[in-house]
Amino acid sequence: MNTITRRRLFHAAPAAASLAAMPRPARAASAPAPLKITRFVIHKCTLRWRDLLFLEVHTDGGIVGIGEGTCHNRVDVVEAALRWLEPYMVGQDPAGIEAQWDRMYYRLTRWRTGIILTTALSAVDIALWDIEGKRLGVPVWRLLGGPIQPRYRVYFTHMNNEMQGRGPEAYAARAAELVDKGWTAVKFGIPVAPSERERIRNAVAILGAIRRQVGDRLDIGLELFESCTTRTALKIAEAVQEFSPMFIEEP
Repeated sequence: MNTITRRRLFHAAPAAASLAAMPRPARAASAPAPLKITRFVIHKCTLRWRDLLFLEVHTDGGIVGIGEGTCHNRVDVVEAALRWLEPYMVGQDPAGIEAQWDRMYYRLTRWRTGIILTTALSAVDIALWDIEGKRLGVPVWRLLGGPIQPRYRVYFTHMNNEMQGRGPEAYAARAAELVDKGWTAVKFGIPVAPSERERIRNAVAILGAIRRQVGDRLDIGLELFESCTTRTALKIAEAVQEFSPMFIEEP
């Protein structure tokens, strides 16, 4: 048994009183009831030129998670992959999302690579995070660690789909409209041409027309959609360098 002197007791009394006056921590809330996945519901649609696929993961508690599994021109194949996954997910608790990913990716089959299966897994993964956020009553961005920035810059994308068959001046006029609407960046694809030389000439003409029209008020991202050899990609990059593109995507 430890002893204490009167002097030590009186010195410790103020601190003890302060601790006693501090608010007691609230009792932890009871854990949410476990859920079970009951079914997948798949929705497909086409918006302008893009095929879209959305997945609903339903649970026995009434919570429905929404995921997205778009793979342009391949959504029917992604749907088939999701239908293959569905019986392996029905009856599972959607919690423990990392464990579910590990199970789906590594343990269900040895054939796990490729864009179709990964797109299907991503749709399920997104839906499971959505379920967990709804189950716990918090937004998913908080589950993932919270925001780093309160606002993010965005760009207007795929302007080239509006410009098919039109020349550089049409690109420039559209760029001016976007600037007037408040956009600060745009992305578009460089059209394929019969020859490398012609494609580079077209790229230079389009970027030159835009820069003459709007100056440096609009950042420009170039999409090459995996359509170049290494040689062509380097030559395009050299040719457009003077126009200061923000990025060149997937050459």
